[in-house]
Amino acid sequence: MRALAREELHRRLSPGATAADAEGAARKLSQELFGPVVGQEWTRRAAEVPYRGLRCGVCGNALGVVDRRRRRQLTGVQGESVLERPYLHCSHGGEGYAPADQVLGMGVGAWMPSLTEAAARLGIEVPFEMEAEALGVPVPTEDVRRATEGIGAVAEAEEQAAVDRAKQCKEQPGEAGSDTLVVA
Repeated sequence: MRALAREELHRRLSPGATAADAEGAARKLSQELFGPVVGQEWTRRAAEVPYRGLRCGVCGNALGVVDRRRRRQLTGVQGESVLERPYLHCSHGGEGYAPADQVLGMGVGAWMPSLTEAAARLGIEVPFEMEAEALGVPVPTEDVRRATEGIGAVAEAEEQAAVDRAKQCKEQPGEAGSDTLVVA
């Protein structure tokens, strides 16, 4: 496999290519190869996720299978992937979802968790315009901004909840909880 990759990389590079050109071409080659492979693996795993007998969270009725192989296009640091998995819906309660998305940790949106995390980390350090380029995958600057701000909002809410819990413990000194450290 390495020999084939080396041959393909050599074919893609012009005679005057720089190290940066080679890295960029290698990243693109890797994404073209492994993006689809990752999608195939997640599709295989999604087929193992149980979905029969699930109930609507709104009305309690059984969820019906609308599509056994609903496609979901995902972008990750490894490239573009397509995940196919069962999609369920309740015509009465209106709820619909793909159980495999939650079980496999796919989150919402069109980004794989690894790309969302990378965007959030970079968003702390560089402007959004530079971040989209630094991620190494073609993503719109606005998507990078939304992902970074979304994760920032979650982190801020978690921090505020921790502050509120600490204040509550301080206001009620006689009630030590399970996450209260008492030093004697």
